[in-house]
Amino acid sequence: MSTGQNNLQAIFATPFASIETGSDPAFNEALAGLCQSRCGPTQSAVGALHATSASDFLDAEEGPVSALRDLVVGHVTALAMGLNSSRAAELQRGMSQVRGWCSIVQPGGHVPTQNFPSASWLAVYCVQAGAPAEGYRQSGALRLLESRLATVYRDASTRDMDVPYRYGHYAW
Repeated sequence: MSTGQNNLQAIFATPFASIETGSDPAFNEALAGLCQSRCGPTQSAVGALHATSASDFLDAEEGPVSALRDLVVGHVTALAMGLNSSRAAELQRGMSQVRGWCSIVQPGGHVPTQNFPSASWLAVYCVQAGAPAEGYRQSGALRLLESRLATVYRDASTRDMDVPYRYGHYAW
């Protein structure tokens, strides 16, 4: 964007994409069953309302898990290719580590806040959404908490910028 003598470039803009994968209900049902078997009755900060598997869930060779891994990596690679000047082979080499786990959230529960400081990309795949919790209008929301501009990059000049430069947390 050019404004008179100034040339504005988005150097800190954060890409976000929402993708319809076209996965069928039988695929999601199989994934839900595997997730159920992998999520032990662990107690977390939110008690029994949230259970999670180990972070090696996507390493499993069961058909649905392998297909999910390929699906997610394929979509992330396609998005990254659209935003980069790199070739597909270069990006595939860069995808050296893929970590993933599943979570089961009971009504009234939530996934605790998490931080992924070494991650280049983050993907969330909803296998099975529950019914909205009665009386809780934000039930089922996905919240992405912005931390980039909560540091020295945040001041009066960055307080009220327009999208895609806006500071703030996002909920879908």
